This record gives sequence, C-alpha cells and structure tokens, in this order.
Amino acid sequence: MAHFLACPLASPPSWPQPIQAICQWCILQPIGAPNYEISYALPRCFDTAGFSLRMHAQSFLTNGLVAYYPLDGNANDLSGNGNNGTPANVTTTTNRFGQIASAMSFNSAGGSYIVCGTPSLLQFQGDFTIAAWVYASGGTLNPRIISYGADSGFELLSISPSGDQAFGMNLGGVKFATSATFPMGKWHFVVAERSGALANIFVDGTLAANSAAPQAPVYSGELNIGRKSLGGLDNFWGGSIDEVRFYNRALSSNEIVQLYGFEPSVCFLSQTGLVGWWPGDGNANDIVGSNVGSLSGGATFAGGEVGRAFSFDGVNGTVVVPDAPNLR
Repeated sequence: MAHFLACPLASPPSWPQPIQAICQWCILQPIGAPNYEISYALPRCFDTAGFSLRMHAQSFLTNGLVAYYPLDGNANDLSGNGNNGTPANVTTTTNRFGQIASAMSFNSAGGSYIVCGTPSLLQFQGDFTIAAWVYASGGTLNPRIISYGADSGFELLSISPSGDQAFGMNLGGVKFATSATFPMGKWHFVVAERSGALANIFVDGTLAANSAAPQAPVYSGELNIGRKSLGGLDNFWGGSIDEVRFYNRALSSNEIVQLYGFEPSVCFLSQTGLVGWWPGDGNANDIVGSNVGSLSGGATFAGGEVGRAFSFDGVNGTVVVPDAPNLR
C-alpha cells in the first residue's frame, strides 16, 4: 500500500545515538545530519520537524514473494502474479488495528472460504514459507487457515476449534503442531515453512515447533484460504484472516521477526482530524472511515509504490465518494 508514515521528532537528536520514533514500528538511524535512515521501511516517511528522511526498501518483503493477499475488501493477489482469489460467503471486517474493511471474516457455520485456483507457482517442492495474521473465534474440527492439496500438500491450521489454540502444519501427509497453545480472541501472526531438512512453525515471531521435513507435497484440489482443499469435517475456519503471504523460499528467523514487526503497515503521527483515507489498494475503500468510493469512467488500478494504486486516464476517470457530513 502507498501509505504515509509520520515519524514525530520533537527536536534533532544528539549524534551519533540512534533514535526511536514515537511510532513503535519505525526505527530511525542517523546517517549524517539532518538525515535519517528507516530500518523498518514503509514507502515514505515524513517527520514534523523538517528532517529529511531516506527510505531503504526491505528486500525480505518481496524477495521470493509469489502471492500476497492483503484481504483489504477483496481477495486480489498483489504480488504481481495476478492469482486473484474468489471469496465465498466472507465479509470484510476490521483488522488488528480496528481499521474497517482491512481483513476478512469467515463464518464456519456458513461455509466461508476463498478459492485461489491451482497456481503452479505455489506447488512448492523445495523450500517455501506461508504466513498469515489470524484471529480465531471458533470453527469446525482443526479449522484450516491455508490449504493446498489438503493433508498431502501443505496446510496451515489450528488444532482446536475452541479454547486455547495450538497451530499446526500438514506437509506431504505428515502433521505436526506447536506444544504451546495460544488464546482465542486475539490476533496472532502464524508462519509455516520448509527449510531444508526441517519444517518450522513460528507464532508471533518466535519459533514454536519444528519437525523433520517429510517427502515432497502432492497437490490436488484448489488452493483455499479458510477451508480444507478437499473438504471434510475438519474444514472451515471461524474468525478473521489477514495479510496472507506465500514465498518460494524459506525466510530466516530474523526475517520472520522483521515481518512480524513490519506487518503494521499503517502508522500515523496522529489520527486527530483524519476523516478519510483511500489507499487505492485494489479497491476504493476508506480505511479510517466509512466513506467507500467507486471507480468511474477511465479510473482503474495499476501498480503502486507498494501494492496497487489508483490509475486515471486523464479524460474522465474519477473516484466518486458519496456526500458525507464528515467530509464537508
């Protein structure tokens, strides 16, 4: 997303000590007055004291990224590979920051899921990583977060439909899970990967389980988010899912920690007075209010600095937002 990050600095810091911006996810290092370098990078950064801030992209965010589903009002793949999903009975919901239409809600009783076809790019035979932010509120037996090829392919799942949750991974017909459990009703960042001879599960940036990697996965059925590929009783997720990522390589433990810290992609100096924000990330949703827009004429979407952006033809393309008192 082409978000702006405000890094409030009351006065120039003493050199050469690093500084921590009030925004907890933005770490700044001095690189020569009055310039600073962001180590947890977002597309742009501005401060309130007029300092010039230099941006350095974090390669771990895109290196090997073959599918990326922000789930911000749709199931579009923003990796650039165009493997868009098709939602069924899912609704938009708030993400872990309370931003509307920024995650997807899955009702296990109603059979909610997202189908993403049979992408060959995701039929991993070697190292890979899958990751998602999840919020469990129920579900059927062993509800699936991500499933491709069911038990014989790869799956990221929760082991219990109620109470504290263990997280598990199916890989090539072998299941293993965390011994620790994690509370329901709370967002968790869950990562499963194959790295050489090991399969690993990380929860909230920490290694929670590993096992010897079994034989290569066998793929059948379609890639699903929120249910098992080939159906069955242990099927539907209950709760919310956000920020689903697939990499064709194993992320290092340090990269996973950074990804866990980076995921909060929205960080403001202050939300006081902010009444509308349209990132243009594949939709015209207002992520801080309820003023959802619509594309008109020659307005479309194109690649942005990160993710998608509005694209206007210069003739009649517009984004139309209905009249609202808080925008006057």
